Amino acid sequence: FQDWTNPDSKCNKRLSSVAEPYHAGLSATRRKQVQRAFMAGELRIVIATVAFGMGINKPDIRAVIHFNMPKSFESYVQEVGRAGRDGLPAHCHLFLDFEGRDKNELRRHIHANSVDRHVIRKLLQHIFVPCSCVETCPGHEVALSVDETVRSLDLPQENIQTMLCYLELDANSYIRVLPLAYTHCKILSYKGERALKLAANNSPPLAMAIALAQRRASQTNRNRVDFPVVEVAAAIGWDSGLVKSHLKNLEWQKGDR
Repeated sequence: FQDWTNPDSKCNKRLSSVAEPYHAGLSATRRKQVQRAFMAGELRIVIATVAFGMGINKPDIRAVIHFNMPKSFESYVQEVGRAGRDGLPAHCHLFLDFEGRDKNELRRHIHANSVDRHVIRKLLQHIFVPCSCVETCPGHEVALSVDETVRSLDLPQENIQTMLCYLELDANSYIRVLPLAYTHCKILSYKGERALKLAANNSPPLAMAIALAQRRASQTNRNRVDFPVVEVAAAIGWDSGLVKSHLKNLEWQKGDR
């Protein structure tokens, strides 16, 4: 399929009247073109993943050919059932490896989404960070970078989201998943370090961000401070949404900035 998805490929310039591919690597526009041409009878053959057949209700499909064994018998029945809906003869063919290599391929895809116990433990350690609550813990906000978590756990984002859903939907309601949001903030003062510190006098979040940066000795640019919003919010006991709203208002305050 790579030749078809290559924008420099000659095959990609116009639709064929005989056969075209359909898969996630193509643009949405190209996929619509292929589907429209097939439904209109202008395109005879579509070489596609199962995603193509899910939205097809064309009565005069004359053949369905499976290059690989479907994941289940139910899937096979559903997919071949799209042929011959007009009552005329239709043909279905399945390429089945008599040595069982098809089954090994299916197992590979099944186990590709499995998660090892140590990976689950690592995710839980990212979520349930030790706190200083003595008796009752009211719960704390935790921010996980999507890209960093994917790299750290070596898991697809979908798998991580599934595990988070399990934790949220459990009867014990271990967590509450919040909408995706920006969790890292950068504040820059065009008038230098002094103006930044003056602004911090009336801004607890900014004052805490500067203090944390100084503690880490990580800031080399004195007129700018970079910090994780959730960490600053936890340090001053504010909600992260309130912290972001407060910091956003700094932009509109009059005076030296």
